[in-house]
Amino acid sequence: MKKDRAFGWVQDPADWSKLRHAVGVFCAGSAFHKKVRQKVRKLVPINDGRQDLLDALLRNPLRLTYRELVGTAFTPRSSAHCNGIIQAAIKGQKRDFIADWPADNFLRWAHALGFVRWHAREDSFEATAQGIALSNTTENSDEEYRIYAAGLLSYPPATRVLNLLGDVAQRSDCMTKFAIGGRLGFQGEKGFTHIDENFFINEFARVSDADKKKMKSNWEGDADKYARMICSWMVNLKHPWVRKTKKEFSVTVGGVTRTEKLVAYTLTKRGFEERKRISGSSSSRKSPKFVPYEMLCTKIEGRDFLRKRRALITQAVCKKPLSIDEIKQYLDSENMQSGEAAIRADLDGLNNTGISIDRMSGGRFRCRDSIRGLRIPRGEMPVDSAIRKQMEDCGERLSKIPRDFLVLVEMSFDSTRSRIFEIKIVELLTQHCNFFGLHLGGGSRPDGAVYCSDYGVIIDAKSYAKGFSIPVSECDKMARYVHEVFNHPASNKTRWWNVFPASLGEFVFLFVSGKFTGDFRARLQALAKRNQNNSPGAAITASTLLLIAEKIAAKKIDHAKFKAKISCLDEVSV
Repeated sequence: MKKDRAFGWVQDPADWSKLRHAVGVFCAGSAFHKKVRQKVRKLVPINDGRQDLLDALLRNPLRLTYRELVGTAFTPRSSAHCNGIIQAAIKGQKRDFIADWPADNFLRWAHALGFVRWHAREDSFEATAQGIALSNTTENSDEEYRIYAAGLLSYPPATRVLNLLGDVAQRSDCMTKFAIGGRLGFQGEKGFTHIDENFFINEFARVSDADKKKMKSNWEGDADKYARMICSWMVNLKHPWVRKTKKEFSVTVGGVTRTEKLVAYTLTKRGFEERKRISGSSSSRKSPKFVPYEMLCTKIEGRDFLRKRRALITQAVCKKPLSIDEIKQYLDSENMQSGEAAIRADLDGLNNTGISIDRMSGGRFRCRDSIRGLRIPRGEMPVDSAIRKQMEDCGERLSKIPRDFLVLVEMSFDSTRSRIFEIKIVELLTQHCNFFGLHLGGGSRPDGAVYCSDYGVIIDAKSYAKGFSIPVSECDKMARYVHEVFNHPASNKTRWWNVFPASLGEFVFLFVSGKFTGDFRARLQALAKRNQNNSPGAAITASTLLLIAEKIAAKKIDHAKFKAKISCLDEVSV
């Protein structure tokens, strides 16, 4: 059975010397390969498969399985044993080996740059000609650098970042990871979550120094992480293409304007030279782009459907220029029926991934890159998921709200994404619906608090795969928040209610989730009776919130009408 791997996107590693070691395990007969065998013999316990790994390293041809390379996880992580070849090959910060997750990331990085090849049926890997050439170079040599450079120029997201930085550098500007992340990958999907730069800096300027430190560590979407890592790769090259700098932002808080600084990135002279090679505008030949099928969608339900649709679109526009209607007809002929908005979003996402698709005169699209490695698996027709269909139906109705926020629908059913779900809700309301406020989260505070001139909204966001019943324990918390916003008890040291202006006298509570189950209506009504001043509230699904936000952004609903909707003590309808 073919194993599903999320190739093409890497979040954690940035050390080229360690990547070299990950590739070196595949190069039989080299000095490093012999060293790896010694490390496996020393670091892998007998009971964790030491002899099996030593035997695997002697295969000819040398193909190693994912399990042999990456090993397995341990709980707790502090109890981890070394039981993978890449684990043993790379020294960790505190131990003589790395864990399974960083080993996986180094393997994906090597694959993304074309240094190893994946055999799907056996879930095994072997070195490519480029990988073997890398292992035969002298470390930190110009020859090694040229191989890394070739790998980066064949990696579409790296060329996307180079182009973005090059565009702003012409205006003597730089970009933060948030600015890059907002234009990287397939926006609106769980694997490409993103935090808006303006939203981040406004929240950053309003929190304590302790919370600033937490925000720097914790506030990052997936696309923002990819942006940071790709920039780090280009910063860490022997001849850097990118350098780190600081970008200043002026923010007014309480009538006082202050300056905040964030890490940002800009191109070096070498970066500008390499950027020319992307378009083939220099004396060097333009590099083909390596686009594995798995790069076209990562974490979401129904990803096989999206991967196939995007692969078909890519292959079609590589052959000849096509209009949206012609692309739609082609997808229909392949039993991949999709709406016009979804096709346009895919074309945008492919461009954001680094695949150069131009809009030509007459509204046709063509790919001007040479693509390699894109093979559509044979087998059963992939089926789109119910959640994905809900997202695309919602996306067809959005014009004012960016598609980036469609990810709210997906995250509302995923409890592992609760923090970014909360953040994106507050971002939606403050950046696109003319509310003010902050994401709060954490102990003794609601998830968010937003307000307009007439009222405040206390937000509790919950992500559950099977829906949210608003249990009594959550009602108790919300009742406490409403009490605190009126009475400001000294026992709560967070003083979260200071988000709201002192002049506000009306507040509404709002639960946000994917769907609501059980006897939640009776609990909403009982909660209102407990609240001071009988403050009203409601439950609202993420998809309904998006559609109402669209109406607010389009000026079809004002804040007063929104308040009426979220005061119904029921589930809000569009």
